Amino acid sequence: MTVHMIPPICSPNATFTEQQVFNEIRDMKTKEDVYCFQSVGLEKHSTKEHAECDFVLMTPRGVFCLEVKGGAIQRKNGIWTIGSGERSYTTTEGPFKQAEGCRWAVLKFLQNKRVLNQKDALFGWGVILPSVVFDYQDAEWSQDVVYDLRDGKSPFSDYLKRLEVYFERKRKEKGGRTAPPLTSEKLRICADAMRPDFETGLTVLGLVIESQREMPVLSREQFRVLDLVLSPQNPRLICSGGPGTGKTVLALEAARRISEERQNVLYLCFNTELAAHLSAERGDAKFKIATLHKFMHEIIRRAGLSPAVPYGTSKEEHFSKSYPVHFEEACEVLLETGELPQFDALILDEAQDILNERNLTCLSLILSGGMKGRWAIFLDQGDQANVYSRFENSAFDALVDAGAVSVELKENFRNPPKTAAEAYYYSKADAPECRRQLNSPVKFIGVTNDKEAAAKLRALLVELIRDGVRPGDIAILSWRRAGQRLADRFPPEVGKLLVVPREAQPDRQQILSTGIAAFKGLEAEIVIVTDIPDSLDDEWRASLMIVALTRTRTKCYAIVSKHFIHWRTVEMLKSQKSTEGKT
Repeated sequence: MTVHMIPPICSPNATFTEQQVFNEIRDMKTKEDVYCFQSVGLEKHSTKEHAECDFVLMTPRGVFCLEVKGGAIQRKNGIWTIGSGERSYTTTEGPFKQAEGCRWAVLKFLQNKRVLNQKDALFGWGVILPSVVFDYQDAEWSQDVVYDLRDGKSPFSDYLKRLEVYFERKRKEKGGRTAPPLTSEKLRICADAMRPDFETGLTVLGLVIESQREMPVLSREQFRVLDLVLSPQNPRLICSGGPGTGKTVLALEAARRISEERQNVLYLCFNTELAAHLSAERGDAKFKIATLHKFMHEIIRRAGLSPAVPYGTSKEEHFSKSYPVHFEEACEVLLETGELPQFDALILDEAQDILNERNLTCLSLILSGGMKGRWAIFLDQGDQANVYSRFENSAFDALVDAGAVSVELKENFRNPPKTAAEAYYYSKADAPECRRQLNSPVKFIGVTNDKEAAAKLRALLVELIRDGVRPGDIAILSWRRAGQRLADRFPPEVGKLLVVPREAQPDRQQILSTGIAAFKGLEAEIVIVTDIPDSLDDEWRASLMIVALTRTRTKCYAIVSKHFIHWRTVEMLKSQKSTEGKT
């Protein structure tokens, strides 16, 4: 069964404590349907023109109104003081009478709606004080209705069960009978009465605004990774996770916090766009960010050696084979002159693109203590590793053998659920649990040729800009190389906007146009995917599609051929038949 959060995202006006409680209820394990309403306005309160209840929970056993108070709490001479310092306030009512008053207002509301009355279910209340130990006794309340610091170690469902037991006992003491549990259908009817659904046409800008409100803070899982990477007991960390699980966010935050310890930190990745983005996001933090090959280039040039590509050698061969050799030679030169830089900590982001034995050998030369020193590696060993196919298992095993702590991120915080579902349809890997709620499926735009594709791309950009979307929130991602992309061959001249190449610095007034692989590790509110092949019938194509779709925070458009639409339809039908056959 499910905990239905209504609304599905925590209110932006909620206090930090209310956000914590929201997450506890949302993540609660239950075998029954539970509906949770946040910030419920009550017009039918017995003593106030308007009141508000922090949380109203509906379970098969009844309805429970919960009042949440963070920080310190005291009562003196009948006056309650909630919080401390400048943020404290006083009241004569107190949280217990407040919660109890909300209970009667909710009961009256549901009775007036003719969906539930006091004989049908329990109507209870509780007070949540998660920041303190509240063990005071009083005729105004029972300890059974109190959730405090001690309860944080137990599942929230234990507290909910305690409320059910307590108010069932109170019902029997008054001669009441135990009512049968409410059915799932009855709960749904009550939920619809509390907050009926309605729908209005939401513009793309509206989707963007809703998406930005919804983006959550770091999860418990992510905080655990930060705790591990900052702990002196864990100088080496391997953090793996699929697209949208927050690897880059954590890597950047880890580098920032380690640098605050006055440690000399080196942050390396593969993609130019990612390095440029991270440099802009770094703010005042003092640590070095570069692509691996740019960093190697700097060291080679500093030693007076030439990093130029020899005649007859491909760039791929030069960067993968010659650069490491030149880098090691440069390190020898700089070591003799005393100019070889040494870093206290190394952060590797999107490490699946650069993780091989040659590169590890090079990096060990500039890291204090070598690979037995302090480092944190963030990578995706799944679909994204197939894009460049540079990942070497032997190099990964060497990191494990160096005594690294390994953690895996399993929650997707970036993509709307329907977008994530579309992306992972093309994957053999298990999809991370999606924490977003935004209803935003991928929109496929069918075309018959490149000229039609170019016309529809331009029309889409005009529509988005007119709708109020900022140009800098749009990314056009192509399967093709620079010069061969749809936006290169048919530049979409939308007003004064420019489509910028990969070398350009981020500009919020310009639309970004680049290759899919080059955008790994990055994200955009609006993603438009172009130049998609007619089918995704091999592992590399499927992996690239997953990367493209999972760059999306709000809305993804895919401009595809009619052949692709036919291929996708056939594949979907095959998948449905396969699923039906298994059942």
